[in-house]
Amino acid sequence: MTVDLGLREAGPLGVHPFKGLGTGKEHGQRFRILVCPPVEGDEPLGAAEAPIYVGEAILMRWSDDCLNGMLVRFLLDGGPDGAAGAHPFEGMIAGRKEGEPLFLSAWAIGDDERAQHPGHVRRRTPFHELSEVKQSQILCRDMRFVSFLASNEVRLLGMPVAVRPEEDSVRFAAEVVRSYLGIETRAVLGHDTAEANAARRRWKALLNEYFASEWSRTR
Repeated sequence: MTVDLGLREAGPLGVHPFKGLGTGKEHGQRFRILVCPPVEGDEPLGAAEAPIYVGEAILMRWSDDCLNGMLVRFLLDGGPDGAAGAHPFEGMIAGRKEGEPLFLSAWAIGDDERAQHPGHVRRRTPFHELSEVKQSQILCRDMRFVSFLASNEVRLLGMPVAVRPEEDSVRFAAEVVRSYLGIETRAVLGHDTAEANAARRRWKALLNEYFASEWSRTR
């Protein structure tokens, strides 16, 4: 069970309050969240009607654009400590303009099951801000990217590489990437040379093709 919430207020720096946090079922930041009807003025939360949801949640995604504003999606705990098997938001009016106003309070949870101070929550660097070396290391371990390379290997290189994906998927992906970029090691992507500049341009072109493909959207 998931819920999408539109945020009316930005964080203290004017940015999305969940920006940079881990997302997804496997790597998403865990939270303890409270969602209830809005309270008046300075009234405490206890003055509100019965909470709509109190329980654990995983951050699935966040977005911020001029069309929809700031959105956040949570995966809700369907067990007895969360939704108790029934979707807590069922029957509520949804929509960017007509949706019901709600109050959301979220506490990040650490590995020790204790609430974390907001300043101590690890924020993930967006993929596009990582170095090309780090990007290649991450993607060569992603089976979606490996499948993309396996399906386009001959077209990209003209001939298959010696290592096969079923033997060692990481080595296969790394070898295809090195061959396509025309470099002996991916560390070259971090150098300040003409060879490195050319390799980074080819890497960017490869990324654009991959993220536009069906493989990057499969789960």
